[in-house]
Amino acid sequence: MSPKAQILRYWRSVEIFNPQSVPDVDLKPQKRTKQTDQFMPRAKDAPWQPGYMSLRPAPTGQVWRHEVYGGIYEVQRIRELLEAKFEKDESSFDERIDTLSASFQLSVDHQGRPLFDTFVLSACVWAWGRTISPGPDAAGWLEGFDEFSEETLLEIRQLFAIPDDDQEGLELLAENIALDAS
Repeated sequence: MSPKAQILRYWRSVEIFNPQSVPDVDLKPQKRTKQTDQFMPRAKDAPWQPGYMSLRPAPTGQVWRHEVYGGIYEVQRIRELLEAKFEKDESSFDERIDTLSASFQLSVDHQGRPLFDTFVLSACVWAWGRTISPGPDAAGWLEGFDEFSEETLLEIRQLFAIPDDDQEGLELLAENIALDAS
């Protein structure tokens, strides 16, 4: 591999292991710039369901869109894994070490329908898994993310397939297909 290719591979690896933070869900009400809530599986209703009480009505002529972050984890855990595999660098400092990130993000509409074009899979979480197996000594250690992400999106699309009796879902799908064709 040429020295230029090695430099690019190095910087790609650095970028992969620097995940984006999730939005703060504990914002003070008077300083909120947007509605943020923590939804847990044990909760009775999701924010897009009618019984969910903390969501204010959308402005006239508009509907809510929800950003769902799944697989929340502490960024510190990535640092710990990398230090275990590559040794600790005493001169390294990362002020974002105590933040949270997500394994994936997917937006849903006001009825909870997934907006598949918004799906983002964390390259960092994928690389985390690849660091464990096959490990950094393996050829192609950090190659294959795009294919993995596409396969994951396909599985999510299949998981949330629109039933034949869901007229509104079929109409939304037709609109999306028409937009893709234009």
